[in-house]
Amino acid sequence: MKTVARLGTPSIAENLLVSGILLTDVLMLARLENNTVYLAATALTGIAYWRLTNIAGCTQVGAGAYVARRWGEGRHGEAGRALAHALAVSSCIGVVAAIAVWGLMRGLFFLLSGGDEQVTDTAFSYFRFLLVALPVRLALLNVTSCMRAAGDTRTPLLLVALMLVLNVGLNWTLIFGNLGMPRMLMDGAGLATALCYTAALIAALTILFRGVNPRRLISANAGTPVSVGPPSDGEEYDLQLVPSRKSNDGVLQLDMSGFRLWFRHMTPSILRVSNNSLWEEVLVGIGFLTYLAMLGRFGTEVMAAHGAAVRIESLSYTTGWGISMATATMVGQALGARNIALAKRMFSLNTVLAMTAMGALGVLYCMAPQWLLGWFDLSGKAMVYGSLMMLILGVQQCFIGSAMVMTGGLRGAGDTFPTVITQLFGVIGMRLGVGWFLAFHLELGYAGVYWATLLDWMMRTALLGIFVWRGRWKDAKV
Repeated sequence: MKTVARLGTPSIAENLLVSGILLTDVLMLARLENNTVYLAATALTGIAYWRLTNIAGCTQVGAGAYVARRWGEGRHGEAGRALAHALAVSSCIGVVAAIAVWGLMRGLFFLLSGGDEQVTDTAFSYFRFLLVALPVRLALLNVTSCMRAAGDTRTPLLLVALMLVLNVGLNWTLIFGNLGMPRMLMDGAGLATALCYTAALIAALTILFRGVNPRRLISANAGTPVSVGPPSDGEEYDLQLVPSRKSNDGVLQLDMSGFRLWFRHMTPSILRVSNNSLWEEVLVGIGFLTYLAMLGRFGTEVMAAHGAAVRIESLSYTTGWGISMATATMVGQALGARNIALAKRMFSLNTVLAMTAMGALGVLYCMAPQWLLGWFDLSGKAMVYGSLMMLILGVQQCFIGSAMVMTGGLRGAGDTFPTVITQLFGVIGMRLGVGWFLAFHLELGYAGVYWATLLDWMMRTALLGIFVWRGRWKDAKV
């Protein structure tokens, strides 16, 4: 538990701050006139950019698994080269992806908004700045993923804290036209976010040129890496997080010799792990955008309520993702050190921890939905819609937490195929198939779409539990 806390707490705080960046955009835009248009537009841009970065940035999964395995083996120089390699590849992917989708986004927003021209124009004015910054964003995601894989969760936290402070200040200046700047409204929010990503990447590279000394998974005796198989006599290793004794040992440093687009052994390994994640994210992207389009058919007020509800829910997601990231690091490094018993223990311990933490937040969502939604100045029908959404979101938090942790552990092990199957049945089968049936055939409306999300997370939790129990992840090659 102590190990999870030391690795997971900074990751939880980091994700909380990431949610805070998005939340400050929404809260500040909600203070403008005609705020339902801005809330609906941020709901569109938020889900679209989230899915785009996850699809185009899927190399972070392979790079993170590769670095975690090499770090567990004690091959620190190889981890530094992999970090530089991930930076180069992700930046190029970002440029290609931004160019490819630029001409498609306005039409997509028009479709998702149910043909609302005002929401479409507002969403695209924000999104174009995010597209320009996409290469920077993907590079930052890959760099921080490699840092966490090596056990350094504090530096990514500091980078996100920097982004949040900058975002608040730039939003106040650019959205409202303070300090002599023009009043840019939605454009100001987009420009502020793009500048924050750029500043964080510059800071990350500056730090990595000097190197960081992560807290890595090592054995209790003499601070040496675990390099033997599963313990005998049913005993488990006494895991500790102890700084390395040698000043030049255990340093994660950007090795510019890795700044290439292809390595004979490294690249195929990273791409093999990332390939399944790519198809997983494509499935999720199709599912979530179709899901959003279904909600868009019920009007702008439903979209505004959804935008506020998912921003609130993102606060609990931070806990799940933080524990998930810690699980990925510990499972990957434990397998690199050939400690299967420790890897198994991380799955079970962290799943219970995530379910407990997110379940507690779910209770809050169910008990005080109107108070939480009041942050966004919702009223009338939008408040009614949002209250039911918060109730359903609260019920599903335990299932989300368990699914997140098991997904993180499987990714850290390099076994990403089960997550593709899970997404196929959960998102496409339950969220879309059952959601469409409930919403339109049984005429439950937006509530039917939302109830399907609960069934989706229940399905994912069950399938992932089966995959983890079968244990094929122990033999994944990275």
